[in-house]
Amino acid sequence: MKRTAVALFLATLCHSGCSANINKPSKRQTPPIENLSGQETQAAFAVNTVTGDTLCSFNAAKALTPASVTKLFTTCAACELLGPDYRFATRFFYDAENKRLIIEGGCDPTSGSRFFPDNSLPKIFAAVAAGLKENNITDLAGGISIDATHFDEPTLPSSRMWEDMGNYYGASPKAINANDNTLNIYLNSPAEARQICTVGHTEPELSGQSIRCHVRSYDQNKDSAYVYATNSDEIYISGAIPKGRNNFRVKASMGNPERFFARELARYLNAKGIGTSDSISRVDNCDNATLIARIGSPRVEDICRITNKNSNNLFADALALEAAYATHGRTSWDIATHTLEAFAKKATGFEAQFYDGCGLSPFTTVCAESVVRLIAHALGQNYAANFESSLAVAGIDGTFRNFCKNTVLNGKLKGKSGSMTGVVSYAGFFENRDGQRIIFCVIVNHHKEADSQIRKGIEQWLVGMAESDI
Repeated sequence: MKRTAVALFLATLCHSGCSANINKPSKRQTPPIENLSGQETQAAFAVNTVTGDTLCSFNAAKALTPASVTKLFTTCAACELLGPDYRFATRFFYDAENKRLIIEGGCDPTSGSRFFPDNSLPKIFAAVAAGLKENNITDLAGGISIDATHFDEPTLPSSRMWEDMGNYYGASPKAINANDNTLNIYLNSPAEARQICTVGHTEPELSGQSIRCHVRSYDQNKDSAYVYATNSDEIYISGAIPKGRNNFRVKASMGNPERFFARELARYLNAKGIGTSDSISRVDNCDNATLIARIGSPRVEDICRITNKNSNNLFADALALEAAYATHGRTSWDIATHTLEAFAKKATGFEAQFYDGCGLSPFTTVCAESVVRLIAHALGQNYAANFESSLAVAGIDGTFRNFCKNTVLNGKLKGKSGSMTGVVSYAGFFENRDGQRIIFCVIVNHHKEADSQIRKGIEQWLVGMAESDI
């Protein structure tokens, strides 16, 4: 749809209230998914952007938990407040007085990320080594210091579930990030069930942390191990893994990526003939130090693409924190969530409550109509093409790879999904058989049925709209 059509649709939305100024009433005010237990809460909103008709409005203004659909707000805010071409920055300084290297973290989530090979740690370290050699610096007897003041304490979101924070998908951004802040723990399980497993090794190797393993072997063939770790010196693992396995990988969040980054950089520099001590310390500024190297991240639009297509929590949270930094000159979890709330209100006319940028917190709430308004808003901005390309495509890629596959929406529907215990949500847009764009959002909370049943019901609802004469 051309931006002029989007503008016409946006003109029909009354941003001063909680409902759209629609040409015709809703065609459907019943739950989008039939034959459920009745214990769940459903909400849905769908509009035809060409005619302005509301195709479905059910609990559309009800605040519900959206899970990863939250990322739509975060990525739009990042594109608007930072700009699609913005790059995170990590800067390296030489403190001649103390003969040390200072790393000024800029919250770049892509350092060493598997999603961005061109921003690998060896390439970053090579640039730092080149900068030191250009300035004839071959002795770092004072070691490496970390300036993490870009990101105010605490660095863990207060509203995240304890069982999530230690697992890889719950890895929280720091001022310096590395390797997706992921720690791989390899366990060995006995041949018999219900026996304690042992830790083989970790990648990367631990620094200043130990592991208490209470994982047991069992007969099922799936990973049911949970990692509990924050910034402490001890990692606790419980649950179960299949019996009779060697080097069974459990992915955890890296407790201290800043220290890991500094340690690996010191090793690299030593190997390149730049003598660096093992000392790793913290400083509050880089005053009176000389800039040696500045490493920029990929562009925000590229980070948003990974964030939405792959539902990357680390990237989403970093984008929210950096958007707050750009707006307020400092950042913290409170500033970031308040920034998202202000953006959502301005873009959609609705109040929302955010507790992180990725949707992992179960306390974040939005309404279905606000999500539709957000998508319509984004499609009318100068970053519309970037936003659209960041969305997963039904039956093709990302988290929509198997969604609406082998239906009329295969390859045509674009959007974002969200899921956690008791939550399934979908939002996006597609063209109906008349070539008219439909924007939709559906959120289901507190359901007792299997997630697959809820998804099937949503697929049927969407296919029905795509094939209707409306």
